[in-house]
Amino acid sequence: MLAAAGGPMSSTVHVHQMFHAVGHGTFFTGMIDSDQGNQFHWIYDCGSKRPTRVIAEMDGLEAWPRWAHDKDLDLLVVSHFDNDHVNGLEELLRRHRVRYLALPYIGLRDRLGLAASLGGDDVASAATSLFSLDPIRYLESRGLTNRVDTIVMIQGGKGEGVGDNSYDWPGPDKAPEQFERTRGAGGSGLEEEYGITSSSSDGPRTTVWPHQLPLRAGLFPLEFTFFNTALPGTVANRSKATLPEIRADVETVLQRYRLLDPTQSPKRDWRQSLRACYEKHFGSGGPERNNISLCVLVRPFCNDVEQCGLFSGCSLGEGIWVWEVPVVPEEPRALLLTGDLALNPKSISEMRRHFQDWRWREIAVAQVPHHGSQHSWERGNAALFPGPAFVHCIPTSSRGNHHPHTDVVADLAGQLVLTSTYEQCVVHAYHFEWPHPLTLGPGYRGR
Repeated sequence: MLAAAGGPMSSTVHVHQMFHAVGHGTFFTGMIDSDQGNQFHWIYDCGSKRPTRVIAEMDGLEAWPRWAHDKDLDLLVVSHFDNDHVNGLEELLRRHRVRYLALPYIGLRDRLGLAASLGGDDVASAATSLFSLDPIRYLESRGLTNRVDTIVMIQGGKGEGVGDNSYDWPGPDKAPEQFERTRGAGGSGLEEEYGITSSSSDGPRTTVWPHQLPLRAGLFPLEFTFFNTALPGTVANRSKATLPEIRADVETVLQRYRLLDPTQSPKRDWRQSLRACYEKHFGSGGPERNNISLCVLVRPFCNDVEQCGLFSGCSLGEGIWVWEVPVVPEEPRALLLTGDLALNPKSISEMRRHFQDWRWREIAVAQVPHHGSQHSWERGNAALFPGPAFVHCIPTSSRGNHHPHTDVVADLAGQLVLTSTYEQCVVHAYHFEWPHPLTLGPGYRGR
């Protein structure tokens, strides 16, 4: 299990969720605590256009007694592979072991196209490209394989929506019949798409988890429900090459342009070489890079929550302001993280069907995707969300940039909009009474 069992017949559960002050980027942390001493720590994305802000926020977290009490992170979620969402991960992994690293399951074609299209600093972008192409090789090249226990690829796809039951995280301590849920009738696909045939004895275990199955936060009565639009499956429509042949071409580029060696700067033109490899096999088109983003809906099983002050007083660093999301008893209390997903009425409708209406109606806080970009938000979107609050992760000033775009600001007019900038963070904190000991197993019906 992800937390120790025990305690009285009822529990007080405290939840603290924060969009940290990293401006144009996302660094989100979650802490779940109980009066019995059980804890669950998790993170969604870890990056910023100012990487020093992510480091400063990590330093601030180390001063929080409730955060530093357990150096292991129970869960780290990466929404997608852009520098401003992942350029703090290497430092984070040096500070914390991670029990479960959740990544979007993306086919080789799209991973290659994404890696070739990354902009920004060459060294940082080369590292992000390697991470997107081959997360295992990325960890190996940085000496971080012993910092992650299990990599869980969250597999998207159309279906009948998320089930009502929450399951334990897949891992070596789970029953064989539960682990087989991650395989599916046709196999996991890791062998074909990622070239992973087995897990190294000294490296992270790898598995696939379908996004139709919600996952429980350890012993706590909260669940993580994922939504991933990316579908596995690669067809080399131009070269007709097999996946092993394509991976061999990618390996040649990684070796020749020093993307596997973090002690050296990558050679010039590595992007062009990845792009040439992409076009050789798949033609001149490209993936919808911001339509590949792993979303997470986090919700407690309890209907009646109250504002929580347990974590107040924790130092956030000098000059950092805090915006608190108001918590109203018996009102919606779930939170939706969207990364850089492109949202329009059609994609919102698909997401709502996936989560099911009863979960969707519980959303109290929704992250505005892609820092308020006009390319990830359409007019009328705001009215399709039930929650009273929206969060922007944006620069402190909009001067010289387009985040948030004026069209997005106009659509959100009249809504409660909070901003996480370089100087202020957004906190969603609540607690609730749970009339059971924190020992319930998988399969608890969450409504």
